[in-house]
Formats: sequence, structure tokens, C-alpha cells
Amino acid sequence: MPQTAVSFVLTVYNKRRYLAEVLASVAAQEGSFEREVIIVDDGSTDGSHELLESLGPRLPGFRLIAQPNQGPSIATNRGLAAASMPLVKLLDGDDLLAPDATQHLIDCMDCFGVEVMIGAGHLYRRGEKPYWPRPARSAPRLLPDPLGALMRSIWFTPSNLLVRREVLRLSGGCDERVFVQDYSLALRLARRCRFGVSDTLIVAAPDPVEIAADRLSANKAQILHDLNLALLLFIEDHPDLPAHFRRRAWRRIAGRSWKWARREVGRPLWSHELALCLGAHFPRGAHGKCREFLGTFAGGGRVRSGAESHAVHDPAGQEGEDARDHQAPVNNISIAMAMLPDIVTAGVQHRQGQGDQDQDR
Repeated sequence: MPQTAVSFVLTVYNKRRYLAEVLASVAAQEGSFEREVIIVDDGSTDGSHELLESLGPRLPGFRLIAQPNQGPSIATNRGLAAASMPLVKLLDGDDLLAPDATQHLIDCMDCFGVEVMIGAGHLYRRGEKPYWPRPARSAPRLLPDPLGALMRSIWFTPSNLLVRREVLRLSGGCDERVFVQDYSLALRLARRCRFGVSDTLIVAAPDPVEIAADRLSANKAQILHDLNLALLLFIEDHPDLPAHFRRRAWRRIAGRSWKWARREVGRPLWSHELALCLGAHFPRGAHGKCREFLGTFAGGGRVRSGAESHAVHDPAGQEGEDARDHQAPVNNISIAMAMLPDIVTAGVQHRQGQGDQDQDR
């Protein structure tokens, strides 16, 4: 199989109004590379599944996987487990690709010899054709210290990425203990991979002014909660991380949580949350305080949990401990590969019985 062959992996939950345009953008991908299209319907209730059954067979190597609604992380891992090509192009169910998006990322990946390539993105409004200016203002480049950059912030979504399938498998894919997939996947890849960055616009996401209030991307509490949880779990799974990485992460989590408590929850200046924020700046006990901060986002029932809970573990002061004493991160893609036939069957059996969910991607 050619090393430039690509598996397009899409996850869909109640995206019917976007799907025709999204699938058209996948079908219009330029280049002679071999391709397949895998779509995971995560328990949609708006007719997305029926539309995918109608439009999907027009795409090369089309495969539709149906499962009960379980969230973005689990749905993404199901798609990754089904992918068979050397490269994987992830795409959210309402994002549009530029016609030359995949070929551009392939060319950049080959040029730099990296495992992960990031393209730039912008916004679009339904009914308006996205604008894809060429060339970009700056040349593609290597990203120095990907993990250090991602410890500070994440500036892309999976739709911006082209990734070698082998490193996705080795990294374990998305952390299914976290509901939203973006950050955990990026951190796991940055731990072991070389990254390249291109400022060429390759993907367009819906304009926030058109985002419905019940969509996941409009749920700030869920997004911020999962950013913090993904980072905390990553620290726990990798006790050998340099101390400065852990300190940077704790400060970032504490600052983000304190701002939420003040602006959205209405907590006073002198409060328990302020004490937690200050305490997170000192290594001993910082991790536990950041864990406690997760509850700040959970009020009002707006936050959905991942696949399993995770006990609190404070890695502060572990530099002298043997990392082998700690449990290795779960390889969720390997588990998904073993479960895939059962998941597909269960999804078909239970799809019609799914009630409305408060989650959308």
C-alpha cells in the first residue's frame, strides 16, 4: 500500500444540516493518493444516519459505523480503530476541507519527515462558499518542542491534522476518560511525535454566531473542564515529565479555573477558589488542588463525564520515584479494534432507541 494513502475519519452527532457540504468537501479532495472514508455516527437522532446511508456510498472506501451516543473521544477512537491507510485525516462532522487540504499536508509531511502536520483554519457561514487564499503568508515549518507548546495552550482541532496511523496507534488515541477528544489526543501525540505547522488555510469551521446553544462547542464549561482534566490525567500517566512541565500545567489549570469561578460562577475575590489557585503555585499538593478545581465547572449539570473515573493521584515531588510503579496510559485504539464488531452491531440495534442528548460536536 502506498505510504501516502489516507483514511478520512469523521465523527458525527446530529450534524444533518452540514453533512452534504462536508461530504462534498471530502469527495473533492485533490490528489492521486488512495483513500477511504470512515464515518462514526455517535447515536444521532436528527436524521444524520439516514443521510449518511444515502450519500456515503458515493465516497471511495466508504464505511459507516453506528454506535449509541458515547461522546467525541470514544467515537474518534472507533474510527481510528477502523482506519487501514498509513495516514489519517480527521474531520469533524461540520467542518469543510479546502480542495487541496490533504495533498498540501501530505507534501509538507514528506518534506519535513514529521509524524503530525497541522494546517491552519478559519470560519465559514452556511450557504457561503469558504475562501481559501493561496499562498500562505509564511512557509511551512517544524514546530519546536510540541509538548511545551501544548502545555501552554491548544490552537487547533483534530480537523487541522494529518497524522501517521502508526503513531496514533502507539499513542493510544484519545483518552476516553475525557469526554472531549481534542486536547488529550494532541498531548499524547506531542509526547512522542515530531510536528510540522503550515499557515495555509486547509479547514473551515462554522462561525460561532451560527452555533446553537445545545452544541458541544457552545458549552464552555465542558470544554474548559475537559482541557483541565486532560492535562491532569496526562501528568498522572507520565510521572517522568520534567518538573517545569508539571508546574506550568498546574499554573495554567489554576488560572483558567479561577477566571471561570470569578466570571461565570460569581465567586467573590476572597473565596475557597482563590485559596486553591494560590496553593496550585506550590508543588506539594498542587495537583490535588487542581483536581478539586474541576468541580468549579460541573455546576448546573453542564459537564458530561468520560468513559471511566480516575482516582486522584498527586505526582508532586516524584522525581526520585520509579516511573514503573505507575500505571501506563490505556491504549484505547487497541481496545477499540478488539471491540469494533460488537460496537457496530450494538449501534445498529440501538440507534432508533436513542433519546435526545445534550451533546453535539
